[in-house]
Amino acid sequence: MGVFSGYPDDLAIQLWIGARGVHSLCFLAAGLLIHSRPNARSLLAVFTLVTTVLLCSIFYWRIFPRCYVEPDGLTSFKRISEYVICLVLLAAMAMLWVHRKEFDHHVLHLLLLSLGTTVVSELAFTTYESVYGLANMLGHLLKIVAFYLIYKAVIETALVRPYNMLFRNLKDSEEELRVTSLRFHQMVDEIPDGVLVVDRGGVVRYMNPAAEALFETKSNRLVGRPYGRPLRAGTMTEIQLPRSGGRTTNVRMRVVKTAWDGQPSYLVHLHDITDQARPDPVPSDASPTGQVNPADPGGKALPQGDIPKEP
Repeated sequence: MGVFSGYPDDLAIQLWIGARGVHSLCFLAAGLLIHSRPNARSLLAVFTLVTTVLLCSIFYWRIFPRCYVEPDGLTSFKRISEYVICLVLLAAMAMLWVHRKEFDHHVLHLLLLSLGTTVVSELAFTTYESVYGLANMLGHLLKIVAFYLIYKAVIETALVRPYNMLFRNLKDSEEELRVTSLRFHQMVDEIPDGVLVVDRGGVVRYMNPAAEALFETKSNRLVGRPYGRPLRAGTMTEIQLPRSGGRTTNVRMRVVKTAWDGQPSYLVHLHDITDQARPDPVPSDASPTGQVNPADPGGKALPQGDIPKEP
């Protein structure tokens, strides 16, 4: 076309090798720095420096190695450069796969397809003998496909499904929180001691199966209702829970601070110590059922409020 006169016939191939080298290194760097926050000005300075040195080596210093010589065809430098570019792209694909959880599945598959197509394209550019040959044309067509896949992965996805890209990390955090909450419930449901979660307003928010057995009621009958006993974090007291048939259960209650659904609450741990308790003489003012009068200064407090029982 006569745009750049006085330069070797392989000028376009030299520019191609330089551009593809920068392209492959960018994908590799993106995979290596995926958890970093590089400074934008520093990145711009590095790109400016690399591009300037590359262009000067081709147009000003003219020290960039020859890539195509008539009638011999491709030079060894050109072939080796293409193989190195392919290896860098394969390394970039490996980094993407290692960090696959950081990407939307649709975007990840398109990026991997694009890089894989680019690798095949670069390999095609190592086999042609003529710049008008079939292999050269195939390489360019595959490059178009690779760029189209990049467009689908980044540009179109950002325009059509922007919230999928913007809030993917939020969705992942919500899923991790859901799994953590599920594991917590499974763990607490299995322990033999009773566990209650009571909010600062005194309303029961959670009750495990062991607590259901202590209170002889189902959680759906107590959750959402007042606990009926004042709680203070950092305290440990012994209480008596009335049972059916006039029996009582001695329980050691420990209260600590916690958070439930983002709200400050109390975690109430109830440990049955009935088998450990020694029988004490029955006070003269004890009730016929054997429960100590709450007004007795030397007695143990009884649960306040009515706890619903199973009919």
